[in-house]
Amino acid sequence: MPPDDPNAPPPQPPAPPSGASAVEAHPPQQPSSPGGRPPQRPASFIWTVFRRLAVALYILLATWLSLWIARHATEGGLPVHAYSPEDAVLSLRIWDVDKSWRALESHPDVMELWRDPEFQRWSKMGEGLTKARAKYRKLPGLVRRIFGNELDRGNLRDLVGRENAVYLLPPRKLPGEEEAKPPGVIFLRVQGGRGTLLRMVGAMANLARKDKSEEDRRREPVFHDLGGGLIAFAPEDVELSGPREAAAARDIVSPTAAAELSIRPRDLLLRAEQMSAEKAERFEEQVAQKLIKPPDWLDILRLRPSPDELRLVLEPDGHGGLAGHGAWAGALPANHGSAALLDPALPPGTEPLLDAELPVDAGAWFWHYLFGEINGSEKNTRRWLERMGRMSEDGVNLERDLFPYAGGTVRLAVAPPPDGWPAKQELLLLALPLDAQDPPRAALRSLARARWNDLFDGRPGPGAEKEYVLRFPDGANERFVLNREGKFTHPMWTVTDAGFAVLSDGGPDAIFPTAPAPAQNADFLRSKAWREAAAKPAWYLHLDGARMAHAFGALYQMKLEDERDSAKFKAADFLERHPDEAAEVRMFQNLARFGGAFALEVRPPEHSGEAAAIELRWRPKLQSDP
Repeated sequence: MPPDDPNAPPPQPPAPPSGASAVEAHPPQQPSSPGGRPPQRPASFIWTVFRRLAVALYILLATWLSLWIARHATEGGLPVHAYSPEDAVLSLRIWDVDKSWRALESHPDVMELWRDPEFQRWSKMGEGLTKARAKYRKLPGLVRRIFGNELDRGNLRDLVGRENAVYLLPPRKLPGEEEAKPPGVIFLRVQGGRGTLLRMVGAMANLARKDKSEEDRRREPVFHDLGGGLIAFAPEDVELSGPREAAAARDIVSPTAAAELSIRPRDLLLRAEQMSAEKAERFEEQVAQKLIKPPDWLDILRLRPSPDELRLVLEPDGHGGLAGHGAWAGALPANHGSAALLDPALPPGTEPLLDAELPVDAGAWFWHYLFGEINGSEKNTRRWLERMGRMSEDGVNLERDLFPYAGGTVRLAVAPPPDGWPAKQELLLLALPLDAQDPPRAALRSLARARWNDLFDGRPGPGAEKEYVLRFPDGANERFVLNREGKFTHPMWTVTDAGFAVLSDGGPDAIFPTAPAPAQNADFLRSKAWREAAAKPAWYLHLDGARMAHAFGALYQMKLEDERDSAKFKAADFLERHPDEAAEVRMFQNLARFGGAFALEVRPPEHSGEAAAIELRWRPKLQSDP
């Protein structure tokens, strides 16, 4: 019968070999399955699938319910101040980041500066943002689906779009690190579904910390969920044991407040610059002590003892600028009066480009300047060794014969040049009071002679070098003029019983004995804001940035020329650092214009025990008042 006959009986298996049973020869066959594994029984397979679907459905429903509750939950919670670290030396708090961000994006002056290619090359802000976005795109797809495909304001609104704060603590040195660094605490008030997811991730990260090494736990921040959508990331050894009711009550409630800045100078550790003892000891012992550890800016501004806290709250002024008010708690340097500026025959009512009256320690200022001059420069070190030797020959000791007789208030001003002035450069004016009973005339003459090679009365003598100083005595008054070969400006300064005054350019006739000495006026070049103030501030700084743009550009051009002539850089290195000098100068001029109308004032307290008041006003590009 043919094998393909459908009626044929099935073939019989071959007979088993002798001595073997049928079972051994032909064991029972199991139905085949993928992978060669025996199949599950139908009931068990269905139950497993059902159980897994139920778990997945539960997770999805629980997550959806949590996100829905978070999105519709009533906002609340204590302010950041209730949990702020008590030992923070600097803090910045922003009430509504999203609102502030939108205000910056819509501000024409801010966007004009942001779009400046030279500003981006100099600041690298745009480059940093581009790199951050590139790193974000490399995150797992699930993360980007949850928190947004792109790193932009819209996707980050729920995470960082509300109240944020950063606190810097006193610097500390961790094991294995060479330099002490200030640890920070970051507060975020999150909202919505993404905020809830971030809180879940933070809680799970805390659980995973126990499996990490002690060094990793020390370096990674700890997540804190403080309620009301407020979360924090802090170092392991920082305890956020709030709320502190006193701090919460201190919070400023203002519907228009945008940000708050707080500084505690007493605990602020400035970067300490030092000179090697080997180099400093080439000078006399008293000078060497000043150079090994030079004064910092707190010393220069007479902020020792330092204020307890400087606190400033900023809010929009409604016209594209900012207004600020705050408190100066603790020691405030006293203002015992300033000296009069020199008047280079400016028209009456000339409005200054800059007007300031600031506390100063003249000795700390000089030693800080000298440290910058000689640190890292053997050529300048040899020059100042020679200059100090000349003053020693005159029997002059600056710490004994000059600085104790200088007052503690410096008056600064920048003014436009008079009509017909050959050098079309803005004028810098400075005045410092001196002890009227015993002004340090001899010390100032010796310093001028040592610094500029020689000092002549009236006319230069034989052997005059490229730089020298001419002195024109007039009774109790002395006028000094610096003459420099190849320069068209003649810096001038005067010494009187009333004080020490400097003018950056005395004019082309200043080097002649017949030139009249400039008049001095205590209220000369006071700004309009100072003249119209009902109560005069103790200390202030008023700046007209738009009119200062030319001066800023000239100063930066001088810096570039000094750098080009410096031996530190080769021509190729200079061109690589500054491919377009003109564009850089224009960028710094734009920065000055962006400074606009700026005023910072400190007013003394009305009653003993109260804090002094701080006021700030800023409007970029001097936008006209409505």
